[in-house]
Amino acid sequence: MPGEFDGKIVVISGASRGIGRGIALAFARAGAQTVLASSSAENLALAAKAIAAEGPEPFTVAGDLRTLEACERLFASVNERFRRCDVLVNNAGATRAGAFLDLPDAAWLDGYALKLFGGVRLTRLFWPRFWIFRHGSSRNGQRPVLDCWRDRCCAAMFVSIRRISPSSSECLASSAGNSSTTTC
Repeated sequence: MPGEFDGKIVVISGASRGIGRGIALAFARAGAQTVLASSSAENLALAAKAIAAEGPEPFTVAGDLRTLEACERLFASVNERFRRCDVLVNNAGATRAGAFLDLPDAAWLDGYALKLFGGVRLTRLFWPRFWIFRHGSSRNGQRPVLDCWRDRCCAAMFVSIRRISPSSSECLASSAGNSSTTTC
C-alpha cells in the first residue's frame, strides 16, 4: 500500500539481492526510508539505484554482519543519521549448497554466524531504539524488557529464527500461546 510506511525507518540486512532486495523495494514503494545492509558495497549500489527509482533513496551500509564490529557499525550509522529504527528485518544469509552429510562444520558455523548471531546482535543493538521511539524514553534509565509477542523487534527475530530452524520457531510460538500442536 503506497504511503503506509511514510516516514518510517526500515533496516534490512541482506538487502542487496534476492528476497532482501525485494523486501526493501516493497517497503520503499510503501514510502519507507530504507537502510540496506550487505557485505557487498557494489551490490548495495546496484540495489540502491533500482530501489531509488521506485521510492525514497536508500541509505546503504556495507559490512560483514557475521562480526560484532559490522553489526555495531550498522547500528551506529543508522543511529547517527536517523536516531531511530521503526522496523528491523533480519534477512542476511544464504544457505550453502551441498549435501547435508557432506557439509563440513565450518560451513554450518559460518552460516550460523551470519543468520543467527548477526540477527541476534542486530536485534539486541536496535532494541532500545524501538523502545525509545515507541515510549519516548528509556523507562527510568533501565533497558527495555523483552516482551516478545507485543513488540515488533522480536517479530523480526522470530523471522530469522524460523529461517534457521522451523522447529525452534514453532517451539517459540507454542510457548507464547500461538500454537497448540507443537511440543519442544
